[in-house]
Order: sequence, then C-alpha cells, then structure tokens
Amino acid sequence: MFFPDRWRPRHFILVLGLSALFAYFYVLVPDGPWSPAAPLFLALPILLALPHFFTLPPPAGLPARRFDKTPERGRGEGLSWVLLVWFLAAAVEFYQAHRFVIFFVVPFGLALAAGAARAHDWLAVGARALLPRRPRTAAVLASLVIALLIVPPVWRGYAAARGYYPSINRAWWDTLGKIRSESHPDAIVTTWWDYGYWVKYAAERRTSTDGASLLTHVPHWVAKALVAPSEAESAGILRMLACGSDATPLPEGARGAFGKLAGLGLDDIAAYSALADLVKLDRAGAERYLAGRGFSAAGQEDILSSTHCRPPEVFLVVSSELFYKTGAWVPHGAWDMKKSYMVRRSRLLPEDQAVADLVGRFGYSLKEAGEWYARVRALKSRAELESFPEPPPSFIPTEWIPCRSAGGSEMVCRMSMAGSD
Repeated sequence: MFFPDRWRPRHFILVLGLSALFAYFYVLVPDGPWSPAAPLFLALPILLALPHFFTLPPPAGLPARRFDKTPERGRGEGLSWVLLVWFLAAAVEFYQAHRFVIFFVVPFGLALAAGAARAHDWLAVGARALLPRRPRTAAVLASLVIALLIVPPVWRGYAAARGYYPSINRAWWDTLGKIRSESHPDAIVTTWWDYGYWVKYAAERRTSTDGASLLTHVPHWVAKALVAPSEAESAGILRMLACGSDATPLPEGARGAFGKLAGLGLDDIAAYSALADLVKLDRAGAERYLAGRGFSAAGQEDILSSTHCRPPEVFLVVSSELFYKTGAWVPHGAWDMKKSYMVRRSRLLPEDQAVADLVGRFGYSLKEAGEWYARVRALKSRAELESFPEPPPSFIPTEWIPCRSAGGSEMVCRMSMAGSD
C-alpha cells in the first residue's frame, strides 16, 4: 500500500528483508509474538517508509529533493497511513487483552485486499505478455489464481461462522431471567468476571465484577470467596463486595474497606491482612477487632460500612464450566499474600531484619520466621519465585464427593478443598 505502482529492486529487497525479520522474531525469539515489544517491532516499516513520503530540508546550496526518486507514487497514501496507525494501535491494545484482536479485522482486511489487488495486477500484466491476443483470457486467468488464494480462508471463515454457538446457554439464560423477574431491582449478582456482562444484559441487575474490573482487586476477592474454606468467610467476602467492594487501584477504590484502611495509615500489606480478617467476623467481632488495633469509633463505623452493611439481595451464580477453568481463577483466590510479601520483600533483606519483620508483621515465632526465610532464600529461578505464592496444582480434588440429605429437598455437598501452607 505504501510502495509505488512500479516496484524497483530495492522494494523487493525491503519486503524480503522485513519478512525474514518477522520470521526470525516470531519463530526463533522466545515469546516473540507475545512480547510487549512486538508492536514496536511492527513499527519498523514506518521508519523505513518515512523517506519515501517526506521531503527533508536540503543541505546548504543544494536543491530540495525527495529521498525516493520514483516518479510513480502509490495512490491513497492518506488511507495507507490511517490503516498503518490503526493496525499498530490495535497491536498495542492486543497486548492488554487478547479479545482486542477484533480491532485488527478492518485494517488487516483492507491491507489484504490491497495485496490481492496488487498481485492481480502483476499476474494480469504477466498473462497479457504470454497471451497478447487474448486479453480477456489473461484477465480471467489472473482472477482465478487470486481466487485460489482467497477462497480457502473465506470458506474457513464461513464454516467457523456456521459452526459457532453462543457461550451463554439455556441454563444461564433461564437462571438470569429468574433473577430478573423475582429479585429486587437493586439486587447484586456475583459470578466470575467472564459472565458479568451477561448478568447486566439478561438479569438487568448490578454485578460485582465484569471485564471492566480486571485491573482491580475485585477478581481476587470473588475467586477467594469461591475457594474459601468456610461458608462464613465466603459470605463475608460477598457482603463486602456488595457493601463497598475493592476497586483499588481505581479512584473509586477509596470507597472500599481496603482503601479506607490504607487512608488511615496502614500500608498495603497491613490493609489487606486486616480486610482478610474482617470478612471472617460478624459485626460485633469486627468492631472488637478494629478497636483492639486502635481505630476510633468514627473510623470503625466508616470501615464497617464497607464490610458489614445491610446489603441488598446478593446472588452467587456459578457454572460447572469453572471446573475447566481452574487455572484461570483458583490462583487468584488462593494467592497467598504472606508468601508474596516474602518473595518481594523478605528475601531481599538480611536474615536478622527479615526475621524480625516477619515476626512483627505476621505474628510468626522466631523459629517459624527463620524457616520461612530459609525457604524463600532457596528460590532461585523466576518460575519458582512466581509460583511460590500460588496454591499447589491439586488444590481442587478431582474425585467424586458424596452429598447428604439435610432434610426435605435440601442437600449438603462438602467441597473438601486441599489447603496450602
């Protein structure tokens, strides 16, 4: 799209050289296509094309000239630049979330069409040279060759569209419809973030988390409610999410208990630890907890309004699909803040300072703190450091666990999740 209609040898060399660079980057460089530097690498053609489009000030005494002397310039240069900037911007967004690959559709489609048109023109010229007395036949042959290249991907796209079915099924639709028809308008539905927008559309109710909350603490708390070892803790987390939530680090995070605790002088570790303790307690126990740590009556009331309010109706909706996505949400919920602190802070301190800090911060004995310090200091590789705060692979059991009758039509099913250190 950038090159002139009549290519010179340097244009072919440039295309072949860039193709070789892309092949090297995507095939031989570890994590090449998934590296955040990939959009910068893709911007290389811009730098190579700049001399082709701009006139630079000439040296003193010399007339102005273009770096590229090719008289035939490519048509539609403005559109070419728009599409190139669009493509690179989509590449940057793609590294924020894979679903943004949809932004590539328009610029990639137009660029592919331009490439097909250019190839058709070349083939038509070649065919006319071979069949000078049959120009129509030459044009048809060129079109057939291009069709052979275009039909397979178009057919695969058609087959994918015909075979696609929505992720939301009748069970989800009926469940969310029942909530819409039988719940109060201010009800809150908690589910994993994948389904948050379904709740807004089908149930027409607020949700604790959706795709817009991915960069906040909310997904962690939702996952923590799902893996909590007791019903009281799960209920406490769901209540906290309904009362004040935890949208940190967004500005509205200041309205949640974590933000309020941090605003009263606690560092992030202390604020998280306090909040994790508060959600396990009833209101009276939470008041005693905060009073024992020196919070004023006004401060206690402000914090408890975000953890122990009288919430609206709260619905928890889960799906069996979550059992096939444990790698996506279980690490979020079972993430161990203490271990994470040891990796990021304790292992970087001298032993005496680290042990004293662990004793004062988490209440470990000297022996326990020393053992933890030795374990974290033994971690060497990046993979070991990153996996240390995560739960063991067998966190959720795979065997069947029987349910028992609780009287009437109710059944009690024990989850029996394995704990971590």
